[in-house]
Amino acid sequence: MKRSFCLLTCFFILLNLYSQTSNEQDINRDYFLEKSKRLNKTGWILLGVGTPLAAGGMAAMNKNFGDEGSAADFYALLMVAGFAMDIASIPVFISAGKNKRRAATFTLDYQNLYPPENWLVARRNQPIPSVTLRIHF
Repeated sequence: MKRSFCLLTCFFILLNLYSQTSNEQDINRDYFLEKSKRLNKTGWILLGVGTPLAAGGMAAMNKNFGDEGSAADFYALLMVAGFAMDIASIPVFISAGKNKRRAATFTLDYQNLYPPENWLVARRNQPIPSVTLRIHF
């Protein structure tokens, strides 16, 4: 009895696993355009903050270079952080460009078209193959 109950339970669990549907979101042109805009804005923020930070850190570090203490070290840290932000903006811009190109691609689909049925003529309803070409700008 225990064995049959366990087998029946496993069968229904496995049956449920194969019958689940995927919850993938519909990714379309607007999704990639919005993602491209967000990444482009993030890249400009990183570049806009990193460049003055690196330049200011470099100028202040040169001014305080000979002094003993932590001021020159702090400005060197600001300079390195600014350069790191500038370098980090490059992959963000590349990713934004890729998403923009993904949104601008064309789609080639295969689709079966069914002619209207004529109820007076007895014939088999066969699909007419067609090709759909969509170009997104």
